[in-house]
Amino acid sequence: MRFKPAQLPIILCLLHAPLALAQDNVAPGPQPGPQPDPQPDLSQATEAKYCAHCGQAALDQGADPDKKILHCTDNPVVALQDELFLGALGITAWGVYYWDWFTQGFHFKDEHGFRQGSSTGGADKVGHFFDTFILADFLNWRLLKMGFSRHQSALTGALSAMALMTWLEIGDGTGPYGFSLEDLLADLIGAAASYALAMLPQVDDVVDFRIQYWPTSEYFGSGEMVADYSGMKFLMALKLSGIKPVMRTPFRFIEFHGGYYSRGFRTFDANEEKTTRAVYVGVGLDVYELLRPILPQILKQPFKTALTYYQIPFASFEVHAWKAIHTEPTPADTEERR
Repeated sequence: MRFKPAQLPIILCLLHAPLALAQDNVAPGPQPGPQPDPQPDLSQATEAKYCAHCGQAALDQGADPDKKILHCTDNPVVALQDELFLGALGITAWGVYYWDWFTQGFHFKDEHGFRQGSSTGGADKVGHFFDTFILADFLNWRLLKMGFSRHQSALTGALSAMALMTWLEIGDGTGPYGFSLEDLLADLIGAAASYALAMLPQVDDVVDFRIQYWPTSEYFGSGEMVADYSGMKFLMALKLSGIKPVMRTPFRFIEFHGGYYSRGFRTFDANEEKTTRAVYVGVGLDVYELLRPILPQILKQPFKTALTYYQIPFASFEVHAWKAIHTEPTPADTEERR
């Protein structure tokens, strides 16, 4: 949905290929005697293109000049092989080092969802949704940049993200946390949401899924390698700036929010004897729409991408639709991450 490297060898190939092709296509005239080398007819040369996957120069005379050429593969999974390999490698390394993968026999675990008895109050389930959603969006964007169709990119991105998150759960099944079907369901919903928004651009213009994060005061001094869910809120934003009849009115600066958060489930929380789970609704400011007129052109896309996934704290007014506060001790396994 959004993220452009430039390489000198590609540029040189792009500059050289039209000349080489033109030379091949120029037919020599009558040769009564020694003739000078024919000069290339640049007006007849086929435009050189490049493979967006491997970066090598490619020629395809029948191709649409507005589309990138995939001369080394037309398989989107093969095109993502580097991303998938590095993703699986990174997940595995992290799991072995921090989550004690492969130290136990494979087993399942009931994490109690959003109930009070869960180790994070359900925030990790929304976190799984968000992680899979943004991973699928990234892989979708990579495939679009390589020239694949919208449907190929969206479907392969969603399935590839789901495959990586399934591998994460399988690894968890060999450690103290166990394989969680609840996590896998949250992953599936995140992948499906990414696919749906990619295939419905008019809805994508209006709907964002975001995370708001303000670090818990004791988190960085705790030394724990776990997700700081007590500093996070997960939300869906409905942007009026994406609705055509509204986008030229002052109402374009307004958003409507709905979200979920939990507090007090971590050992480093200031008051871990008091836990909170809450659903909220709110009205916020479309920060990108406010900044867009004054942003330099080079910064507009980076800001738009960042604010698609990140909610700036204190930029909205919220009220609780539901809130549960408990003063009992938190669960014994409160150190669980994600």
